[in-house]
Amino acid sequence: MLISLLKLTRQGNVSAELVKKDAKLPLEIAEKMLIKMERDGLIYLRDKFLEADSFQRLKLAMAAINHGADVENVSSFLQWKEFEDMAVLR
Repeated sequence: MLISLLKLTRQGNVSAELVKKDAKLPLEIAEKMLIKMERDGLIYLRDKFLEADSFQRLKLAMAAINHGADVENVSSFLQWKEFEDMAVLR
């Protein structure tokens, strides 16, 4: 789910439905995860769309890495400024 969010929010807002499909998770699980991510400040849920600002995308990237995602794979979904911010914090 974290990688799907990074990939799909790179250009801005994205539909929650598209994220759910890309993550290939059952609908109920995906919805619960998105609600939890919003509570944790990782995304904004607006109607049926998701938003993630640069800081949130950085937090998503760090969460993905902390959960075992490959650093190179994660960094491929970040914009150069976000990647620089991650390098400073890591």
